[in-house]
Amino acid sequence: MKSIQNLFNSLFLYSSLFAIANTVDAQSKFSVSTGIGLAEAINVGAHFNSGQFQTGIRFGIFSTGEVDSKTLTLDLAYHMLGTAKFSERRPWYIKASLHFTKDSEVDIGGKEIGGKYVMTSLKFGREFNLTRKVSFYADAGYILILSDNSLQAGWFEDIKDDFRETVFLLPNASLGISYKF
Repeated sequence: MKSIQNLFNSLFLYSSLFAIANTVDAQSKFSVSTGIGLAEAINVGAHFNSGQFQTGIRFGIFSTGEVDSKTLTLDLAYHMLGTAKFSERRPWYIKASLHFTKDSEVDIGGKEIGGKYVMTSLKFGREFNLTRKVSFYADAGYILILSDNSLQAGWFEDIKDDFRETVFLLPNASLGISYKF
C-alpha cells in the first residue's frame, strides 16, 4: 500500500513540475531523441522544450532472447549551467525521471518469470550541440526503486532482502542523440 502511495505522490510531483515548466516560456520547441540507458533501455522519445526546462516521454525496449523488458519513462530536466555554441539553452542539466518497467523472462520449463517495477531517478548531465538542430547528451546518477511487483523473486528482490531498512539506490547512466524541430 505504501508503494502505491509513493507512486501517486511521485506522479503528482512530476505532473505539477510538468505544468510549471510548460508555462515558463511561450517560445517552445519540440524535439525527438533516441538513446540507450540502464533504466531507459534502448529508447525513442519526444520532448517539449520551454526555456531552460525540458519535459519528455520515452519508450524503451531491451531483449536478449530470454529476457524482454519494456520501459515507459517520464522526464523533467532543468538546464542550469554553462553556455552553448548553437543554443540559448544551457548545456549542463539535472533530470528527474519516473520509470515504469515490465520485465518478462521464460525459464527452461516455459514458465514466465519477471516483474513490474516503478523507479525514479535523478541524473546530472550535459548536452553537446553538434548543430542548431542536432545534439548529443550524456548523463549519470542514481535510480531509486519505488515498487517491485515480481512474478518470482528476481535479482532486485535478492539485493533488496539485504537492504530492507535502507534507501535502495542503483547507479544509472544514459547516452543519446536528439533532433530539435
